[in-house]
Amino acid sequence: MVKNVYAQRKRFIRSRFERIGFSGNDAEIRTRLMPCYFSWEPNMYAKESEDKRLQLMELQHELLTKSND
Repeated sequence: MVKNVYAQRKRFIRSRFERIGFSGNDAEIRTRLMPCYFSWEPNMYAKESEDKRLQLMELQHELLTKSND
């Protein structure tokens, strides 16, 4: 059941990246990075202020959604 949930999440995340124009390895690497980072980030950087975390989340969003072109 856990593997099925992860597979569904991966398909959903990838579909969002594909929807904004990423394909192939560009979509795949973003699909892999996003859930890994966002599941560990709160634990690794728990002492940062909420303002700092929000600022960095905006930069992370830009990094993940910006085209390499």
